[in-house]
This record gives sequence, structure tokens and C-alpha cells, in this order.
Amino acid sequence: DTPTSWQGKRVGPEAPPDATPDRWWVFDPDGRWLGEVVTPPGLRLEVIVDDALWGVHRDAFGVETIRRHRLVR
Repeated sequence: DTPTSWQGKRVGPEAPPDATPDRWWVFDPDGRWLGEVVTPPGLRLEVIVDDALWGVHRDAFGVETIRRHRLVR
């Protein structure tokens, strides 16, 4: 697999969950734009492995859970 670069806004762990999805632009190693990925609201993206996004979701009560989302190309 070719490494890629993800560019998006960075939110600290102390920030409240966002009600809107985050949009990430994905680039190949040569800087060519590959597409856009939208992550669910309230998800703090931690790692991208193969075809999965892993992150921490914080609900309205501040409870954090680890979530895996399939990456569809």
C-alpha cells in the first residue's frame, strides 16, 4: 500500500464533541489529491490502518468509546 497524507482540522482531546462531521483531504506521497473522507461527528481520529479508521468518540455526557469505521475507497 502507498502511504498517504491526511489533512484536516486538529482538535485537542479536551474539546467538546463537534456536532458536525470532519472533512479530511487525502493526498498521495507526490502531493496528488486522492479524495475526501468525512468522519462522523464527535469522533477524534487517532489512526488509519489499511481500510479502517480508528478513533475516540465522546458522547453528549462526556463518555468516550473506541470506534472503528470502515474506509470505503
